[in-house]
Amino acid sequence: MLGLLRAQAGHCDPLASQPILKAVSLEQVFHSQGRPWEGSSQLWLLDLQNGSRGVFRSEDEPWGSQAEVAGYRFSQWLSLQLVPPTVARTIERHEWPGRWPFPGNSRHGSVQLYLPAGKPTVLDPDTRADVEVISYVMGRYDNHSGNLIFDQKGRPYLVDFENSLEIQKTRYGQISYVRRGKSRPDLPSESGEFPYDHPEKLVEPSLEQIQARFSPW
Repeated sequence: MLGLLRAQAGHCDPLASQPILKAVSLEQVFHSQGRPWEGSSQLWLLDLQNGSRGVFRSEDEPWGSQAEVAGYRFSQWLSLQLVPPTVARTIERHEWPGRWPFPGNSRHGSVQLYLPAGKPTVLDPDTRADVEVISYVMGRYDNHSGNLIFDQKGRPYLVDFENSLEIQKTRYGQISYVRRGKSRPDLPSESGEFPYDHPEKLVEPSLEQIQARFSPW
């Protein structure tokens, strides 16, 4: 595992500094392969000079790109190989091959190592638990099969942490919901005070006391 992690870490500097030979919208790549596309139009597949490929996430405000880098660093901190190497990168107009598609003369975002997708497989219980922990702690509530990539050797990798910089609050057993300044109307919410805001300590409680305190959860 340590060897794999070192190998992953070795990809980071090239992703941040290698010259870009070609840049194509990821949406265009999917359509050329006859695959459906439901992602952001701000994702670009980069061919780098050293032969590696990366996905550049470009945004007017770098919420999602910062979250992608944070997701990779968190996975590394846990000593898990579950997020492709991801770095922050600012690309200048003169570095971009072909027509510059962004306003201004520079564009900040993240570059994530591109992994050709292999055949999906079933996660073993330990890996599934690791996926759930990372998703829960990072606030990655958009956790579905489309954001779990299996490489050509069948290894799973998590992508799409763009919601991780939201302020997450969730009750145990419920679908996560998030807030940034105000409630998100498109996500589940609950009325009333959030129970974690004022924690209480119960010393050797009876079952009836637990049920009374936390009902209906």
